[in-house]
Amino acid sequence: MVIDSGDQFTGSLLSQYFNGSVVTSTFNQLGYQATVFGNHEFDLSQDNLQDRIEQSAFPWVSSNLQNTTDGAEFYEDASVKTEVLVSQGVKVGVVGLTTVKTYFTTSGDLTSVDISKHYLNITHHYAAQLRRQGCQVVIVNGHIGSRMDPASVNASSLQELYTNAIRDENNSTQYLLQEGRFTDFIERLDPDLVDGVLAGHTHNMLHQFTSRGIPVLITECYAKYLQLLYLDFDTSSGKVIHRSIEGPVPVCSQVFRDRALCDVDIKDNSEETNGPLEDYSFHG
Repeated sequence: MVIDSGDQFTGSLLSQYFNGSVVTSTFNQLGYQATVFGNHEFDLSQDNLQDRIEQSAFPWVSSNLQNTTDGAEFYEDASVKTEVLVSQGVKVGVVGLTTVKTYFTTSGDLTSVDISKHYLNITHHYAAQLRRQGCQVVIVNGHIGSRMDPASVNASSLQELYTNAIRDENNSTQYLLQEGRFTDFIERLDPDLVDGVLAGHTHNMLHQFTSRGIPVLITECYAKYLQLLYLDFDTSSGKVIHRSIEGPVPVCSQVFRDRALCDVDIKDNSEETNGPLEDYSFHG
């Protein structure tokens, strides 16, 4: 499955000029299956955002958004509170969350939109509902996030963070995160209800597991990387029996051999320091 964690439209010249339509068209062709509202989705006028939602071949999931006027679902027919996807015969429920920081991180008009800050209660409510509907897997897709605590950031930790590898709970580095709503939220999630968290907003890289074994991914910004969440599902028990994360996978045609990073990410982008540029292929 391919899922986006928000902030599709604001940024590039083409997206700005065409009010995000080229991004939506690209996502449609790539086969995205769900997305969530990021704060910059609201930079568009409400009419333009409505057009993008209607153009999308994938659902917009907004579990913590509603209209302030009558409590109806946000943009009623164009978005859903949750979504059920099917992958290899397994029903996967998606809960969508938008950051409450949207109120002061968008240039758009939010007078008719209410964004709930009660991430944990909303997630557990809808995750339990999805389980009752027969979902064997539940994923939180949130435009919410956190950064690493500056005290834990050094050259070694950054190199490990950007090294493309497959990690599970046993070999994943546990980075110290800044205290805040997101960190508290992921640590209090019930692993019997939630199998993984996809996040965004903070423009940083993160791949680790909570103290209760739930994988959490944040995949930076500007489509430079992607990360993969693997959930091994046992059909006999009807449960996820193993979780792992692969990434960050660079999304660029060439990488420096000794760093395996897209060249745009390296301040010292000399071949003498990083090795020659080589064509990059997924899984080597």
